Amino acid sequence: MVAGEVRRLTASTASATKQISRVVEQNADLIQQMYQQLDEVRQFVVTEQEKISVLSRSLREINSGVHEFVNVIHRLDV
Repeated sequence: MVAGEVRRLTASTASATKQISRVVEQNADLIQQMYQQLDEVRQFVVTEQEKISVLSRSLREINSGVHEFVNVIHRLDV
């Protein structure tokens, strides 16, 4: 009885494994495309982060320049 159940479960597991393998093979191109798109998204995010970093640095420099300009104006006003 136990041996029969073990055989049935083994056969069921083998069948499921074969089905999973078939599905993976059938969808290999789609899976590859998804990984490629994911890589493209990663590259896009890195590029955008670099742009944001440059813009942030530029804005800090502009802000600093504006503060210096305001200080000069205040000194001239006195």
